[in-house]
Amino acid sequence: MAKITLDLNQFKASGVYTVEFDASERVILSTETIRLVVGFSRKGPFNAPVFLRDLKTARKVFGEIDTFLEKRGSYFHRAIETCLQTGPIFALNLLPLNNVPLTQGGDAVQYRSFAVDVDEENGPVSRDLLASFYNKERFWFADTENFIALADNNPLNRGRLFHLANLSQTPMSFIVRKPNPKVNGYAVTAREW
Repeated sequence: MAKITLDLNQFKASGVYTVEFDASERVILSTETIRLVVGFSRKGPFNAPVFLRDLKTARKVFGEIDTFLEKRGSYFHRAIETCLQTGPIFALNLLPLNNVPLTQGGDAVQYRSFAVDVDEENGPVSRDLLASFYNKERFWFADTENFIALADNNPLNRGRLFHLANLSQTPMSFIVRKPNPKVNGYAVTAREW
């Protein structure tokens, strides 16, 4: 409980006064005192710190306590909940990747390049290492320049203008449909479009 100090000099005359005190707690954290919780989660962004103010946000980002990971010795979710009882934290979800070449079973992501011209065939479904889609200078973030460079390095995709890849942990569906080449009016360049 907060200590209340009363300055009697503030009262100018005798009488009954109502004095209000704000006894709510203000948590002021500097960058030297904020905690970093490091661990593994099957949900949420990885290899990048996430600022968490409360338990509701933590559960929205990283999910509920994962008993599957706890059986394997990772108490990341429980540590987050414990640390959030005293103030905000940063959470760093690590992702153990197998960065060996694709021929040796490295962790890969599929992507596809699409031709904008209706008369041109789309590129085939291609695969590349998951780590190569990210900028890894400090913390990881998906980088469009890396993705475009990957697609252009593949000779089957060179010259394609539109590329799609799913880097999330949940499956997604993309429906891309080109008009029939026999239909007139659609054979325009991207610049004209």
